Amino acid sequence: MLVESDEKVLALHPTLAFVFGVTLSIVISFSAIATFIYMGTSFMFHRFIARESVAALECISNETRIYRRAARYLVMSSFLLAFIDLMVYAHAKWSITDDDYLSFMYYGILGFGACFILVILKLLENVNTAAKNKIPVKQSLKKVDSG
Repeated sequence: MLVESDEKVLALHPTLAFVFGVTLSIVISFSAIATFIYMGTSFMFHRFIARESVAALECISNETRIYRRAARYLVMSSFLLAFIDLMVYAHAKWSITDDDYLSFMYYGILGFGACFILVILKLLENVNTAAKNKIPVKQSLKKVDSG
């Protein structure tokens, strides 16, 4: 049975089992922490959007920037570690069979997925940069005395 899940696959590879277990635990923890950060800041934003308080929104945006940046890194790390988990399991699973075609196909699919994620990240970064460039520079409210 090549398609079914087999928990004994990793028993034959103790090092891979260790890597799989550690990275899976990190993926779960990072995802939970990032979700908590995003949900907390989202609730704050929505609360003050309803009150139409621009000053409060700017305060929340500035004060939570470091947390939201950390959450982004946690999510990206989770995706990377999830791919590592898939590769570790695939290596353990397909090394039992002597079918090189299945290993090549599976690693090809994972490689394509990883490249696709990197391309999407680059495209999103370009959109973000373009959006930042469209923001007008804030001008000071104080008048400069010309004399």
